[in-house]
Amino acid sequence: MKKKFLPLVLIPAVLLCSGCVRTKTILSEIRPCMQDLWEILVSNGSTLPGDPVIARVCTTGSVIRASDLRKQFSVVSDSQRDRYLSPNGSDALLQDVIDLRIFALAGRQMGIESDPQFRQDMQEYRYRLMAGHYQRLLLHSGLRVTDAEIQNYYAHDKAYQPELTLWVRQIRLGSLSDAKIALRLLKKKSFEDVARRMSTDKVSGANGGLLPPMTEKWLAPAQKKILQDLHKGKVSGIRKNGPNFFILRIDDERLVAPPLETVREDIRRLLENQKLVDWAKGARQQCPIEIDKKILGSIDFKTNGTKTPATNSAKQIP
Repeated sequence: MKKKFLPLVLIPAVLLCSGCVRTKTILSEIRPCMQDLWEILVSNGSTLPGDPVIARVCTTGSVIRASDLRKQFSVVSDSQRDRYLSPNGSDALLQDVIDLRIFALAGRQMGIESDPQFRQDMQEYRYRLMAGHYQRLLLHSGLRVTDAEIQNYYAHDKAYQPELTLWVRQIRLGSLSDAKIALRLLKKKSFEDVARRMSTDKVSGANGGLLPPMTEKWLAPAQKKILQDLHKGKVSGIRKNGPNFFILRIDDERLVAPPLETVREDIRRLLENQKLVDWAKGARQQCPIEIDKKILGSIDFKTNGTKTPATNSAKQIP
């Protein structure tokens, strides 16, 4: 099976009632079910087909493969991603992965695997990893989202129905006197020419004052106010918004639905999530679950602890 992490949508409750037989350690419990965390962090081995070894770390032979860089890139922040996409970004990414391996190897040498908190985290990691992989299996088999389902959702869901969309041009000025000059020029020159010459918004000005299409329901109150009573093809007078002055013209207004191709993947993810939720609801009917509401109510998430000491009287679920 190709190893690939998916975002965790939910952890099906049925997974809490099944799993591998307990053995002496958390790590040995994980191995029969899934490649364990240390295999991922400090794996040893030869080159896999299509996944070449890029680096080896320390004398242990811990290898870094192309897939390790792809995994690291997929979980970083946007700012880090921009850094990794720079001309020397691949080397920076590799150096960061090497640092992670060195920390992991040092932790192993210090015996961190025997730390109770580490074992607890590994147990949680096991559930998350198994749940994510099982969700992937479901979504590629019985719960696969079809094109017909995507098209049906697109056709009937209110979020994708045609909405009033405006194409607006603006001339933004920094002072009332400049706005009056621009208004006089509009009697002799085209709106586009005056926008290119005088607008302080250089981006829209370079395009003759044209702004990106605006969907009416997403307009901010200030935008709605400044466009109030403005009709298609008519040039507004001078309108003030904040410190700036504007002259506006609506070029076009019509009902537009977002193209299916631009929202297809959003709809797919939404339907996948819903299918997983429905699957988990069915699985819960076959998986006895006991909840100690007293202990649940005592948990204080703000302090990451409990409000009052409580004794766990709930049945332990392996």
